[in-house]
Amino acid sequence: MAEQCYTNVESCPSTAESDRMPPRKGNSDGRTKSGSARKLAGDKTREKIMDSAELLFADHGYEGTSLRGIMAHADVSISLINYHFKTKEGLLRAIFETKTEVISKQRRDWIHAAASAKYPMQLEEILRGYFLPSFRNSLRHQRTNHFMRLVGRIGSDRSEIAQQMMREFFDGFQRDFIQVLKSALPHLNEKDLYWRLHCLLCILTHSINNPRRIYELSKGTCDFTKVDEAFEHILPFLTEGLRAPGVKSSRKATKKSGSLTPSASTEQTRRQNRTSRLVAG
Repeated sequence: MAEQCYTNVESCPSTAESDRMPPRKGNSDGRTKSGSARKLAGDKTREKIMDSAELLFADHGYEGTSLRGIMAHADVSISLINYHFKTKEGLLRAIFETKTEVISKQRRDWIHAAASAKYPMQLEEILRGYFLPSFRNSLRHQRTNHFMRLVGRIGSDRSEIAQQMMREFFDGFQRDFIQVLKSALPHLNEKDLYWRLHCLLCILTHSINNPRRIYELSKGTCDFTKVDEAFEHILPFLTEGLRAPGVKSSRKATKKSGSLTPSASTEQTRRQNRTSRLVAG
């Protein structure tokens, strides 16, 4: 074009005319649309694979789920799974990265708002922040959202990869929660708090993994699909358990008072026997 302009100046369009010329409709626009369509299809395929993997990991754990099983459930080729996620570990990581951030933010915001409220801290509201985002996410959408059930299953999985995921994505949040509990429960030492956190986690995971058990046992009276109402029934048990004296102070009290009197010892034995009969029944 430059050579033509120098040899035949009159035949060259002016810069102004060139600027005013409408853009030509060529292949570039088509390639852009085609690229967008491919990206959209790729995103849908990726989401489809992750949904299938989330369900199967929740049902069978990490070690019990194979890429071929995920392939069959998602109705995609193994090459597509390899393309999007490389490995089974990469797929599990993608699920955690996508889902953990949203739930953890909801829990952190709620807990920190409760912890920042006027003193004394509202332990009940702190516990609502700890439990309800997870309960609502899982128990209200049992047919479509399996992430918290997956977390419960992976949390008990002996696979080192699964345990690494739990440490990487949840340890920071749990340790932050312990610091909040320290301020709300100053009579407890760190060891007591961690053991009580263990109890909270047991209630959380069992409730999410097996919500129908209490429904069937109570013949429909206790229904976890009514999430907020169900949690209010659990809340008094949680708060009283957390507020109970620490183990060390209980031991000191026992030492000061000496050994149990015969009548107290007899009553304790009776209670233990009643409890044993109830468990056996």
